Amino acid sequence: GCPVQWLGSSQTLRRQASIAIRAGARLRYQTARQITEAARQERVVHAELMRAHAQSVATLQQSVAVAESEIRWVHEELTRVESQLAACLAALRDKQNQAWHVEERMRMRSQRPKR
Repeated sequence: GCPVQWLGSSQTLRRQASIAIRAGARLRYQTARQITEAARQERVVHAELMRAHAQSVATLQQSVAVAESEIRWVHEELTRVESQLAACLAALRDKQNQAWHVEERMRMRSQRPKR
């Protein structure tokens, strides 16, 4: 009685082992596919991040260049305005000096005895 029972158990074990081997192979294949897909997605995301980073750097560099250009323009404009202010102040001083001399002459004339 024992050998027949062993034969049935052996066949059942062999069938179960075969099922387990196929399931293991299928799982290993699916796992390998998932690993490959995850790695591919990671490369895609990394490439997108690197492009976004490069674009951000380029945008920042352009913004800095524009800001530096505007700063140079403002500095030049300020220098020009300061120069004009200095010229205007010098002209005002000249006019004030001329007016003072005219007033002084008029005062002296008004103090002269009349003829």
